[in-house]
Amino acid sequence: MVELFKKTVAYKIILGDKTRGQLSHAYALVCEDCFTLNAFIKIVAKMLLCDSADYCDQCRSCRLIEKGTHSDVTFYPKTAGGKILTGDIDELIAQTYIKPVESEKRVFALVNTASMNGSAQNKLLKTLEEPPKNVFIVMGIENENAILPTVKSRIKKLEIPSFSDEDLLEGLQSVCPDKEKLARAVSFAEGKAGVAVEYYNEEKGLHTEEFVYNLLKEMKSSREVSSFACKIDKDNIKEFLVCLKKTMSSIVRRYSCGGGSSVIEELSQIYKLPSALAIIERVNLAERALYYNGNVNVVTDGILLSILEEKYRWQKL
Repeated sequence: MVELFKKTVAYKIILGDKTRGQLSHAYALVCEDCFTLNAFIKIVAKMLLCDSADYCDQCRSCRLIEKGTHSDVTFYPKTAGGKILTGDIDELIAQTYIKPVESEKRVFALVNTASMNGSAQNKLLKTLEEPPKNVFIVMGIENENAILPTVKSRIKKLEIPSFSDEDLLEGLQSVCPDKEKLARAVSFAEGKAGVAVEYYNEEKGLHTEEFVYNLLKEMKSSREVSSFACKIDKDNIKEFLVCLKKTMSSIVRRYSCGGGSSVIEELSQIYKLPSALAIIERVNLAERALYYNGNVNVVTDGILLSILEEKYRWQKL
């Protein structure tokens, strides 16, 4: 993960601020992948407290931050996967006036900033605007829409975009040593490190891929939609859509450049190039609907019916 972070513009900006002695009192890392956010927030905390040019990962300060036990670095929420409560912000504000113990600085890391309600965010405004000396706040934001404009105006926002497959293969090698297995996981990840690690550890992609292939070959009429739709739910619909888009992209590449597996060759006889392109666009719309809390059953039925529609529309030409 260290090598991944060093490839980002966010890292270069913070490093430049540190080199010039112009660190911002509040940084916000914006990224849809919570796994990436959690790892990168720790790195930023190390950069803020370590005496090295960026950070060394060897000194007492870096080692304590890595363990989550540095007395001058506080992470919120206090429990993994929890929400940041108004009481947490009251505690944070009170702690900003207490002198650091081991360092000259204090760092407060809000790992899941989007979980804060409006009241908690409003309480934080004055501290964000006029923090005590040597107090730094690092915020991780998965959903920027959940953050008040007044909060955004008081922070230095740094966006973490999706990574290339090549970057993920290189950056995750230390935690995912099986190169072949990692390559397969990355192919489903859409540039998100956390998704790649999840696929690597659980091997979900293999089963989803088989399901998608069977669906594309066997689903021939609207009467069969329900038998496939019942196997898609809120826990697997995202990976289903990722795999569907990946499969359609492989069909597009087969038409454009040739090659591809025997399965892709077979599917390309069923789904013409315009069909594959149209289904990719339908998947993009479905993913957007889910992002804005669209009903899973409605999204599932819609994408399955659209597969049939696009499949037969272009076969008639």
